[in-house]
Amino acid sequence: MRVKLGLLIILCILSFGYLSAQDLNGRVSVGLHTGVTIFYGDVKKHEFAPSLRDPNEVRLAGGLQLTYAFNPYFSMRYYWASGSLAGARPAQNDKFNARFNDHSVQAMINMTSIFFYDEDRAFIDIYGMLGYGLVGFRTRRVTFGDNRLLSQFGYSRDNPSEAIKPTRELSIPVGVSLRTRVDRFLPGYRSYGWDKLELMLDIMLFLVNTDKLDALETGSGKDRYSYFSFGAAYFFLD
Repeated sequence: MRVKLGLLIILCILSFGYLSAQDLNGRVSVGLHTGVTIFYGDVKKHEFAPSLRDPNEVRLAGGLQLTYAFNPYFSMRYYWASGSLAGARPAQNDKFNARFNDHSVQAMINMTSIFFYDEDRAFIDIYGMLGYGLVGFRTRRVTFGDNRLLSQFGYSRDNPSEAIKPTRELSIPVGVSLRTRVDRFLPGYRSYGWDKLELMLDIMLFLVNTDKLDALETGSGKDRYSYFSFGAAYFFLD
């Protein structure tokens, strides 16, 4: 019964407002994003806030996204993020560095369209996101002083410097996206296509089904990381 009810709700979301294409910037958008990552797990100097000194636990990432809008309220997007993760425990004399590629499909709910009758009066659109994906990574943990290898995944055991097939695990991305069209800064310039260009600030948390991201398996819980990014997307196919 619950499954049927859930399917009915999804169907209503997909169909509600489907004919209101004029309320959309476009059916399809392609975008780029870049930002910083913060790791949460065993090998970390502080439990929540990253260390910005030596060691610096903030790393860079970037990627692209492809979005399809079913209606003004519901969209789906393919999301690719690639970058680095880092953490350190000077007191335990270890640190790690990892490279990752995360591919996911995410459902997006436009909260502004749902709660505001006239969306164009809202300067910022607020989206909630939930997805399902696969992350591949290579990670290495070494001593803090002399970089002596302690453990690793995604590298050969016989030749620790040789990269092999990356470790792959499931991931669940959740987050919030704040978006605005460029023409909202430039009134009257829609004829130049600025109403098709959207700027976005995404705050994402990736829940990963593994304790291996920091190359240390303690069984104390799953690793995760956040990604704070800025990007732009262009809409087409009205």
